[in-house]
Amino acid sequence: MIGADEMTPKDEHEVVVLRWFTSLMRQDLDAFADLLAEDAVQEMPFGKLLEVAGSDTEWAGKDGIISYFRKAIPGRRIHIFIIKEFHRTADPEVIIVEAHCRLDVVAVGKVCDKNYVMLDKLRDGKSAVFREDYIPRVLSEVFGRNS
Repeated sequence: MIGADEMTPKDEHEVVVLRWFTSLMRQDLDAFADLLAEDAVQEMPFGKLLEVAGSDTEWAGKDGIISYFRKAIPGRRIHIFIIKEFHRTADPEVIIVEAHCRLDVVAVGKVCDKNYVMLDKLRDGKSAVFREDYIPRVLSEVFGRNS
């Protein structure tokens, strides 16, 4: 396993996905926004368990996604993504990533260690749809919410 910021992409599609992870690690939301299609959709089936007021399970449009991250990212420190594996599909613009995220959540004084699977659908070199699936109990333990 290797950090997203230490990986060498195999093609232009992996470049986009790795930039997605590294821009969040660096908390560079302008770089992150540049990777999103204007009509991008972010899906988090367990989003209601997140610490940000008004969290949801889906955000539509680049502005909606960036608005969520502008609320969520400042309360986090030492955000690290470890890429376990890229899974390529018959469609070169669809990538499934097994990853591990470790971050310090300053607001609650806890560390969040989360394994998840992310499906990323690219279009014209931008992220058009990305879906994060993870075990909601992890967020419940960190943020004190019921899953």
